[in-house]
Amino acid sequence: MALKSLEFTVKGTVQGVNFRSWTVKTATSLGVTGHVKNVDSGDVVGVAEGDQAALSRFTKALEKGPSAADVHDVQVSNEKDIDKQQYSSFDQ
Repeated sequence: MALKSLEFTVKGTVQGVNFRSWTVKTATSLGVTGHVKNVDSGDVVGVAEGDQAALSRFTKALEKGPSAADVHDVQVSNEKDIDKQQYSSFDQ
């Protein structure tokens, strides 16, 4: 199983709507590790690691977010192959 790492930025109404806690639950259920945080711009950003299939499902889920969110855009960057996961869980 080839492991990958990527960075993500979620834009829209994504702060104050439990987006980070939803992201942790979603990532954990898919076996994705990494972290997520709010930034001053109003976006949510993070790093995700896992196999390609899990990361694809994860980024698709980010496009919808929790019911109270209004996601306008999900940007994925710095996608790369990794030898092993640096994170043991998904945290906020």
